[in-house]
Amino acid sequence: VIRLSKIYANSLNALLARQVERLRTSEEQLTVQNQELEEQRRELERNIKGISALNQSAALLNSTLDLRQVLDIILVALSSVVSYDSARIMLFEEDNPESVRVVAAQGLPEPVTLGEIIPLASRPLLAELSNGPADFIIAELSADDSITGKDCWWLGLPLAVKDERIGLLTINRLIAAPNFEERDGRIVHTFANQASTAIMNARLYARSSAMASLEERNRLSRELHDSVAQSLFSMVLMAQVASTVLEQGGDTELAHNKVATLQETASAALQEMRSLIFELRPARLEEVGLAVALKQHAAEVARRNGLEVNFCAEALPRLPADVEVALFRIAQEALANVVKHAHASRASLAIDADDSQVILSIEDNGVGINKQRAAANGNATGAATPSRTLGLTSMRERAALLGGSVSIGPRRPEGTRVVARIPITSAVGVAGDEVEALR
Repeated sequence: VIRLSKIYANSLNALLARQVERLRTSEEQLTVQNQELEEQRRELERNIKGISALNQSAALLNSTLDLRQVLDIILVALSSVVSYDSARIMLFEEDNPESVRVVAAQGLPEPVTLGEIIPLASRPLLAELSNGPADFIIAELSADDSITGKDCWWLGLPLAVKDERIGLLTINRLIAAPNFEERDGRIVHTFANQASTAIMNARLYARSSAMASLEERNRLSRELHDSVAQSLFSMVLMAQVASTVLEQGGDTELAHNKVATLQETASAALQEMRSLIFELRPARLEEVGLAVALKQHAAEVARRNGLEVNFCAEALPRLPADVEVALFRIAQEALANVVKHAHASRASLAIDADDSQVILSIEDNGVGINKQRAAANGNATGAATPSRTLGLTSMRERAALLGGSVSIGPRRPEGTRVVARIPITSAVGVAGDEVEALR
């Protein structure tokens, strides 16, 4: 019995030992699994943080077309995901692709300034980024090679659009901190793509603005040729006729009639010139405010084009100058489109504001925007003409620069409706003469 008890005890001890070993192994496996889960959790948090930062920066990017501000937004958003001590965005010089210009920066030391031009030959890593195949480069820089004047970790990558490299993005981290990892490079690459898109959008906007300005200059040139120049030519002829009649002792009544006609033509030419100058710069906008300037412009459009233009406005607060100018130009362009494309007999211009935004609307009883496009192209495609496209683009871009929007669509039962909405960030009260002038 004793022997059997010992055998049973030994078997039981062996079984317990195996169970303990299995438990120990399971505990170790659980520890490893917990560590892996913790790492996955941290990675998930980093990814969520990165996506959140990208979404926030994308939302902010839609509020401005200013390139410097856009790139600063991107660099600040990047710092919330990949920590750094300094960062730069550089673009290749158009006339010298062997150099880059610093166009945006965060955390740079005093000697480094925006606009600084850096020859690639003086920075081997920048040259490698510009011409090499790598998506990004991670390196350790000595104090002599670093812009911070201290030993640091360095991560750089090219900015590219459709395989065309347009610039570089670099970030630095002091050597006391951990080095950058490949994961950091992939995250920075995502923000670099965002920066590349912003840069190309800014360039396209600049080209569009230049085309719109050229179109406006051409329009004014045509106006001057068709109106003022023709009037001046007629005035010269009438003056010559009157002078000839008087020199030859002819019919003085005919001469007086020519002089009277000359005066009428000169007055009309002067009025026409004043109208064109007002279009170039509404001189009284700063003095009397947006509502009065719009009322005057609506009356001028009606007078010049035989169009009935109704104007409606409540007493507006004085808005920031850039908001008033943008809204005036949007109204100006919209009414010009009514005159040129709508074949309308009546239009209306209304402006109102609440605590958060100012709303400008322009309506007409014309053929409607789709029919305008088809008629202009001689078919039913409805594609916009270049001049009209530039005008619509100009209106939208003016509003977008101030965080606003412009919508264009049909008006019931006929015609077109343009609505511009611009947020109000500050108002400076209602001008007394503006209220009086609106009555």
